[in-house]
Amino acid sequence: MDPFLMVGYHDDWLPPARELKEAPGFPQHPHAGFETITITIDAMVDHADSLGGSGRYGNGDTQFMCAGRGISHSEMAGLQSWESGNGGALFQLWLSLPSKAKRCAPATRMLWHEDVPIKVSDGVEIKTIVGPGQAASLPPDSWAADPANNVQILIVTLAPGARCVLDRLSTDASTLAAYPFEGALACGGVLVPERHAAVVTGAPDLENRGDAPARVLILEANPINEPVVARGPFVANSRSELMKMSDDYRAGRFAAWPWPSEGPSHGTKPRFYDDPTTQTHEERGDPITLYAPGPPSYLPSLLGRLARRRRDEY
Repeated sequence: MDPFLMVGYHDDWLPPARELKEAPGFPQHPHAGFETITITIDAMVDHADSLGGSGRYGNGDTQFMCAGRGISHSEMAGLQSWESGNGGALFQLWLSLPSKAKRCAPATRMLWHEDVPIKVSDGVEIKTIVGPGQAASLPPDSWAADPANNVQILIVTLAPGARCVLDRLSTDASTLAAYPFEGALACGGVLVPERHAAVVTGAPDLENRGDAPARVLILEANPINEPVVARGPFVANSRSELMKMSDDYRAGRFAAWPWPSEGPSHGTKPRFYDDPTTQTHEERGDPITLYAPGPPSYLPSLLGRLARRRRDEY
């Protein structure tokens, strides 16, 4: 749904850290031509990138990473328990960039959960990650950085029986979708199955028809209305541009990976972000211990091996 290229919802379970011989996550991999928006629900992430940036975020924090002309990064899942199971939920959105920004300098920004505006009324909680009332700094070339593009990203929680009609930023220019990721939700009177998306015309009219809280992700934005040619982690406007991105990566024209590990884990630290490109350091909250029981491992492959092991055991 232009300009949103992908909505990835992770709701993962992992065994106790003491049972693992690998550190799960997404070790070093490249991106170019778009930006990732990682919205944590109750997960922790250790980040590192090819520009020397590093950080830890989670439990409601959001990271914007505008890849622009090219960046590599790693995202390692935070194992918080050595003795019991480890779970965590997060979204990763891929938001396209217009052609004029496809070759911009990479930039990363953190939106800490303490700074996210929250409205609560009549059994409805609205968290504004992007939109009116959110004053956090975004990457300068992000499609979301210009209010004229009507980008709105909300997480709405409705108590059983609660109903609300959300404000839409544009009645004629934008596209808007609702994605209920927990609970039974009706949108405009039509029941939307959990973990399915509904494209919405008009103002979103939401109602929780279940007997437990319902949570829904709301995405709104003006479309970019440009061709999209994508392959793996690269998104361009034409095949020749796509091949240039791939060639740049293979030729080492992205910044060299500066870390001794393909997926660094940060041990015991508070939530933080170090950005050498802007010479900023931020810290939030108390120190948290995250476990790395072995070398970095690609999370989907590890989950597949664990699933096969469970099948064999039972």
